[in-house]
Amino acid sequence: MRLWLAAAVVALLSTAGPASAEVLTFDNLRSSVPVPNGYGGLNWSNVYVFDTINTPQGGYSSALVSSRNVAYNAFGTVASFSSTNPFTLNSAYFGSPLQPSQQVLFIGYVADVPTYSAIVSAINSSPTFYSFNWSDLSKVTFVDLANYPLPVAFDNLSVNVAGAVPEPATWALMILGMGAIGFAMRRRARANTNVTVHFA
Repeated sequence: MRLWLAAAVVALLSTAGPASAEVLTFDNLRSSVPVPNGYGGLNWSNVYVFDTINTPQGGYSSALVSSRNVAYNAFGTVASFSSTNPFTLNSAYFGSPLQPSQQVLFIGYVADVPTYSAIVSAINSSPTFYSFNWSDLSKVTFVDLANYPLPVAFDNLSVNVAGAVPEPATWALMILGMGAIGFAMRRRARANTNVTVHFA
């Protein structure tokens, strides 16, 4: 019985291993609202969701890679995403919704110290892929470099957040596994109590 319990504890702790890449598509969020804190294990500031299918005006679909939604910084002002746990920014697709092209400044912070920077070029005709590969981040900020900043749209943001909450499918698999272990332990205990005693 102790062996089963030890196996269950090891299985549960193994889910807290290294973070795996998660691609944030924003497709499961409502349009025209801020991205909620906690989405993808991150906190969001001035980042909104845009539905390119139900609201096709503008060039927001220039960043669209997944099925319908993109994210953008409202009013072209500085936006950010952050986490109390270190995270890695892998990559994303960008589009320029309201002008033919734009230059967007990204700054990555490690322990709130500016450590990385990049200027990403986005165009209005198709998604532009950019690979960051920035690690141990606490925050990322971004803004258009124009004199009159405009929003930049992005999609399929790939991040790794350490200690992020497991997906519902992972929880379901863990619960199913724990249930199977409990069933096996109970069955084994029951088999040990069904001892037949014969008297001579």
